[in-house]
Amino acid sequence: MYQVVIVDDNVLDRRGIAGLLPWQSLECEIAGIYANGLDAMSGIGGASPDLVITDVEMPLMDGIELGRRIRKRHASTQLVYMSNYNDFSFVKEALQLEAADYVLKPVRKAELQATVERALSKVLRERTLETERRKLLQEERDTGQVVREEGYREQLANRIAGIVHERYGTSLAVQHIADELYASVNHINQVFKACRGQSVFDYLTAYRIEQAKQYLRHSDKKVYQIAELVGYTNKSHFTLLFKKHTGFTPAQYKERYS
Repeated sequence: MYQVVIVDDNVLDRRGIAGLLPWQSLECEIAGIYANGLDAMSGIGGASPDLVITDVEMPLMDGIELGRRIRKRHASTQLVYMSNYNDFSFVKEALQLEAADYVLKPVRKAELQATVERALSKVLRERTLETERRKLLQEERDTGQVVREEGYREQLANRIAGIVHERYGTSLAVQHIADELYASVNHINQVFKACRGQSVFDYLTAYRIEQAKQYLRHSDKKVYQIAELVGYTNKSHFTLLFKKHTGFTPAQYKERYS
């Protein structure tokens, strides 16, 4: 059974979500229902839920901060956000946490069920990939071909970086890299962080920003064109990320350094 946690400060909303879907037929079990992120983190403890469905705006700890903390403890947990507002800044932060999806309130049954099913398919995919990885490693051990763990990690980290360098200008996401390497997102993040000191997502974002800086310095391309060249289809999202990493908007950076 998949373990599901629901977090919402509105008692009617959280009860409504808990009763909205046929959880048993989805092979899900409600592992906890909480009124805010702080209570949820305390209740989850060392457990690793498969799916967390959480409101964004809550007292004590909001949904975005809850997502960050869950990602640190349980990288494979899928996140689904609920919000009363179609707020781009929230969407941006949710994307940075690689949320499975977000839904607007009032939540509709069909939309929520489709969202939950997509999230659970990712959980199943990661479980399958992790099982395959362990099976391959065991086969290597059985045939005496196992490589030293340190060497394996460095080799995998280099392959991840290579994919980023080759395909940063496309719609490349961490899930795509994991799929190409027949590994789970959780596994490649753990290995890459051990070798390079940052997550794959952070490395991909930083590399894209560095390439954007080069375009701004050495070309006459417009900001939206540069955004597309480094893998971002949304100019506003690119501008926010660029300023977060450099302290300047792309236009300010170009004026200062070109």
